[in-house]
This record gives sequence, C-alpha cells and structure tokens, in this order.
Amino acid sequence: MTSSSGIARILIVDDHEIVRDAVSLLLNKLERPVITLAAGDFQTARNILSNETVDLVLLGISSPIGPSLNGVVFLRRLPACPPIAVFSTHTTRRFVSSAVAVGVSGFIPKSRSAVDILQAVTSLLGGNKYMPTEDEMTHVAGASDIEASEHTYAEENLAAAYDLAPREAAVLKCVCQGMPNKRISTELNISPNTVRNYLSRIFKVMNVRNRTEAVARTQNILR
Repeated sequence: MTSSSGIARILIVDDHEIVRDAVSLLLNKLERPVITLAAGDFQTARNILSNETVDLVLLGISSPIGPSLNGVVFLRRLPACPPIAVFSTHTTRRFVSSAVAVGVSGFIPKSRSAVDILQAVTSLLGGNKYMPTEDEMTHVAGASDIEASEHTYAEENLAAAYDLAPREAAVLKCVCQGMPNKRISTELNISPNTVRNYLSRIFKVMNVRNRTEAVARTQNILR
C-alpha cells in the first residue's frame, strides 16, 4: 500500500553510500513514481520514520552476524513502522528464518537480477510477502562456513527475535540445547534462582507457558 499521493516512498538503510545510491537509481525504474530516502544507520532511519511517510524500508545487511536484526526490532518499535525488507547476499536458511522471526516482510537476495528486484519491491509495495526460493536458501556458495559463523551468534538472533537481554538470550539458548536449570547455572556462572527469574521473564516475553513451548518457538531461528 502506497502513500495517499500515489507515490511510493522507500527508505534505503545501508551503511555504504555507494549501495544506497545504486539502489536508489534502480528504484527509479519502478513502473510507479517513487521517492527514495536514505539512512546510513538505524538511528537516522528511526528519525526519518518518525517524521516522514514511508511505504517500505529496504535494509541492506552485509553480514549475517552482528547488530542488524536487533536494528529491525529497534525500528519496529515505532508506532507505525512500515514493512521492512532485508536486501542481502546472505540467504542461508537460519539467517532468513531469523529475519522473519524479528518481523521482516521480505528478504530479497542481492544475487537477483535488476528485473527480479524491481518485481520484488513492487510485490512488497502491494502488501505481499517476498522470500528467497528454497534453492537459494539451500545452495549458497560457502553456506556451510556462513552457517557455522551464524551458530556462534545464535544468542544475538534470539535476543533480536524476542527482545531479550543478552543474558536472557544465553539462558534461552541453553534451554534449547536441553540443559536443566542446574546445568545452565553452571554453564553461565549464575545462581539457580537467577536462572528461574530469567526463565520467568523469557516465558512472559515469548508468551509461552513452559520450556517445551519456548523451544518449539525458537526452532526456525536455531535450525
């Protein structure tokens, strides 16, 4: 759905100016009028979204690790955040699932042709979801190395998906690995009572009743 003027207003968020400029030029080839806005960081993006009408956010992510998905949560806290689509070369199943878990509406592989990317943006502007194909998520060059790196950052993905503190995310990851409270206490060097307090908060945030439901909710992120 576009703004009331009929002009699609798209915010491009990427920390590289050359990428922002290139995407802006490409979007000018859309079949509808478009105004592009640009931000080099999440705080600037949030300021723009707080003061401008935007129909779609295109978020460039250069690495499947780090703060990018937390940034999605940061933007989605706005009262009227528009749909957010990730634009990335990294399309492993775990990363795409993590992005979906934090609430993105689309995931556009950078390997797509210009025509495909424009079609994806058009679909997203129409209120549709857009995701990589199964083949793109399965057959990615160097995927095993990327998956190994992502596994190290499972806690960051859990924290982003459920808006958890880092220590809470660490407890949740231990739960997903089948550890009882006593083992978690030893692994993280915290008291059993602290583990119970963290779990109480985690269950409340995730809107689940127990460990089994919590583990089931995280499978798309950790698989």
